[in-house]
Amino acid sequence: WGEKLSAYLRDDVEIVNCARGGRSTRTFWPDWSTNVVPRIRPGDWVFIQFGHNDMSKASDPKIDRQTDPDTEYSNNLRRFVADVRLKGGNPVLVTSISLYLYGKKDGKWAGKNPLSRWVESMKRLAAESQTPLIDLNSKTFAAVRDAGAEKAAEWYMISVDGKDWAHPTKAGAEYFAELFV
Repeated sequence: WGEKLSAYLRDDVEIVNCARGGRSTRTFWPDWSTNVVPRIRPGDWVFIQFGHNDMSKASDPKIDRQTDPDTEYSNNLRRFVADVRLKGGNPVLVTSISLYLYGKKDGKWAGKNPLSRWVESMKRLAAESQTPLIDLNSKTFAAVRDAGAEKAAEWYMISVDGKDWAHPTKAGAEYFAELFV
């Protein structure tokens, strides 16, 4: 969804989207230290969003991404925030967009947010470190719930491949970027 932000901002605002698919706060470190930190200039605003891949389940073949929300996840975020501040930038924590939370067979709303532990961990860290936070998870969770299964499916790749309940389509990315702004 970050790729769609420029449509909602002034022309003189440069967006550098350093997101890498499939990364968690644990597995993004090589990219962070070589591709993100060197780019940060004093006064830059750096939006930090993680959570989906940090909650990978033990049954996931990519378990190396999994982090505990109350220890490793929050410690990793703390390091990201500190690095941004050391470079003179302004860190902003952003909670993950909601997942598509409708049953794949019955279309019923799940009601429970599997990201909630990571969202709450990020909120605690934001308060503790006095870092601004944008709670995009709450905004998108409510939007997905209120839209209903059919409309919300248009915002996720599940409408394309029937499997991906985490990543947005172009339409979803545009809508989530608008909610963010």
